Amino acid sequence: VPNSEFEKKLLSAEENQIALQKIKDCIHQINPSLQFIFTVSPVRHTKDGFTENHISKGNLLQAIFNVQQSTNDYYFPAYEIVMDELRDYRFFAADMIHPNSLAIDYIWEQFSTHAIDSSCGSMMKEVAEIKRALHHRPQHQNTQAWAQFQYQLEQKIADFKQKYPSIGLPSMP
Repeated sequence: VPNSEFEKKLLSAEENQIALQKIKDCIHQINPSLQFIFTVSPVRHTKDGFTENHISKGNLLQAIFNVQQSTNDYYFPAYEIVMDELRDYRFFAADMIHPNSLAIDYIWEQFSTHAIDSSCGSMMKEVAEIKRALHHRPQHQNTQAWAQFQYQLEQKIADFKQKYPSIGLPSMP
C-alpha cells in the first residue's frame, strides 16, 4: 500500500493506552491467562527528528506503564538498554541508528535471562543448532559428507519434532 494511503499522526499517551488496552482485551477473549511482555523499539526513528522520536517513545512508555499497572504483565527495557547501557556508537550499525549484532545479542541475552524460563535452555540450544545447520551452504553438494550431513540434520529435526510436537520447525529444503 503506498504511503499516500496512510495518515501519519503522533499519538498521545492516552491514545496509545486505549489502543494497547483494546489489543489486550481482544487477545484475552481468546486466552484470559495470557501474560503480555511489552517493549519499546530501540531503533531511533530519525526521519521526523530526534525530538519527535523521543516524544513518540515517551508517549508509548507512559501508555505501557499505565496499561500494565496492577497486572502480571512485564515491561522489557530494550529501548533503555540501548540508550543507557549501550549508548556507545560501537553498538550501532553504520547508519548510527540501528543496533548492530553485538547489541542485538546483548539485548537477547538480557531478554532470555529475564523473560524465558531457564528450563527452555536446552530446547533453545537445539533450535539454534538446527537453524544454523539449515543455513549451512556446502562448497560441494554432491559428496558423501554432504549427504551424511543432510541425513543427520533430518534426524535431528525428526527427533526435535517428536520431543516438542507443538513447536513448528521448517522441513529440509
